Amino acid sequence: MRAMDSASIRFSVTSATPGWPVTVSLRRGSHGWVAKLDGAGWPVGIGPTAGAAVRAALRPLGKHVVTAVLADIALLEPSLRVLEAERQAV
Repeated sequence: MRAMDSASIRFSVTSATPGWPVTVSLRRGSHGWVAKLDGAGWPVGIGPTAGAAVRAALRPLGKHVVTAVLADIALLEPSLRVLEAERQAV
């Protein structure tokens, strides 16, 4: 995972679904977070929290994919980066 700046985070998520892993770009905006799954035609999610934005971006891919991705322990590191970005914004 690579942090681009204090308000933008990029990381990969995995699933047993073909075409994975997928890179997620998370950006903090003035009214919440935006998550974009890299790739042409991949969904974008918007939410009041980073987690809500990621879930919204993944939702069109189906409940099975969302559950598998969110259960990945590799999300711990991006979660810590989000906390760091939120602290810096205050």
